Amino acid sequence: MSLDEIAALLDRAFLHLHAAGLPDLSLIEIVAALALTILFFQLFRWVIGLLARLGPKRPVIIVDGSNVMHWDDGEPKMEVVGRVVQEIVGWGFDPVIWFDANVGYKVSDRYLGPQQLATALGVPAKRINVAPKGTPADPLLLTQAVQLGAQIVTNDRYRDWEESHPRIREPGFLIRGRVTGSGIDLPRPAKAAKP
Repeated sequence: MSLDEIAALLDRAFLHLHAAGLPDLSLIEIVAALALTILFFQLFRWVIGLLARLGPKRPVIIVDGSNVMHWDDGEPKMEVVGRVVQEIVGWGFDPVIWFDANVGYKVSDRYLGPQQLATALGVPAKRINVAPKGTPADPLLLTQAVQLGAQIVTNDRYRDWEESHPRIREPGFLIRGRVTGSGIDLPRPAKAAKP
């Protein structure tokens, strides 16, 4: 809107106020009222956004995507990870999915980052982690699971990491699953995560 259009709009507003018998308002009073109204709505939107972020959070489950993608006859398939993620979301959990850096070369012919993997899995990119090249995802996902008090969906036993991550030995920390003729066989975990 141009300045001329704004001036014309204010002139019409003054005429309507005068015709309605309302007391004359100065331009400053009208601008101040408009500014306060805009400020109120901006503050309202900010508070709503803050409440949404601070609201009840769904429990997190870590998915070892580099392991899960091999559950169907040992061949790497993103569809298997997608089905496991759908199951977890259906149970009321937020999945955080980890992959080794070479995941793209296993399921396609190039590197795939979080955005491409998120698109393939139908989840937000913030839920996907790809380990840096030369670093296995295992210690990273184990550390995050401990920090979040989350369980891990995997068939890996993480024997190389037992000493540095003793929670691996705790019953229920690792959730094992498999692909069957009728779908994904995955035991439903408890809602409460261990701190």
